[in-house]
Amino acid sequence: MTMALCLNCGDIKFGAICPCPACNVASCGETEVDIMFSDHFHATESLEEAGAVIKAIRNAATDSNESHWAIMQYLSTQFPDILTVRLKEPMQQRVSQLLGSIALPPVTWKISPRIQPPPSNESG
Repeated sequence: MTMALCLNCGDIKFGAICPCPACNVASCGETEVDIMFSDHFHATESLEEAGAVIKAIRNAATDSNESHWAIMQYLSTQFPDILTVRLKEPMQQRVSQLLGSIALPPVTWKISPRIQPPPSNESG
């Protein structure tokens, strides 16, 4: 079973590219990014914490396009090797102001138990 973070609304959904029951959005537009934010890579608790960040951004924004790019900018600061966002002005300034105006909840990014190596059975 694959649990994934809806990068649109912040809810946890079944399937990285399946429509979210809460907002009916299936993907952020980049399948690889959607899959990266699933329990294939991150612990479910981390996805839930990141969902709280997305919800905080959505609640603070007055424009859905601006909040989308603020979410992508936030994620790119957490995972620059996976996601790079280069916004043009004036969107960059609007996104920076939005992110700077919000007290974002902390996220502890934990690796999914699915990819952690099994314990060794060797006895020293």
